[in-house]
Parts: sequence; C-alpha cells; structure tokens
Amino acid sequence: MIFSGDNFIFKGFNPSDDLRVYGKEVYSRVENKAPGESKKRAFISKTTKGYEGSFRIASAAGVFKANSENRSAISLMDELYIKMSLQILDWKKKRDNNNKD
Repeated sequence: MIFSGDNFIFKGFNPSDDLRVYGKEVYSRVENKAPGESKKRAFISKTTKGYEGSFRIASAAGVFKANSENRSAISLMDELYIKMSLQILDWKKKRDNNNKD
C-alpha cells in the first residue's frame, strides 16, 4: 500500500508518477470544496477487471461517500471527483437555503 496524506492511497499496484500527480490534483480539488475541518480518505485498488475506488469525507456537516469501478484509473478518479462534487454541491445548496430562513 502506498500512502500520502494529500493523495489517493494506492492498493495492489505501484502507480506511475503521472497517475500519482493526477490523483493529488483530484484530491486537492475535492479538498477545496469540502467542508472545513474534515477528514478525507481516498483509495484506489487494482482488480482483475481494472480498478475500484472510494472517496470519503467526514466532517461536522456530515459524511460524504463515493464509490466506483472503471477499467482506467484516471477515469475512476474522474468519476469519484464528480460524485463527491455533486454531493458537496447539494450540501452547500441545502446549507445556504437553511441560512436564508
């Protein structure tokens, strides 16, 4: 297992430098959207069919989770980014609507 505190954790394979850099970029984009004071974990595992991954954010505002599978590690990261972004966007809309009341 390869671990970096500000990147995906890669399980079952050694990622290329390009993949590691892309993962750090995706992680950072999600981190910038996430609620403050949150803990983030992102994993990618190599499987017989390609890759599977998850992204989890835990904060006082709630828990956000995304899971996906894909033949391509980069496409998998993109899917996880989209799923997390949509959840965070929904949370922000609800929070903003509650603050208007």
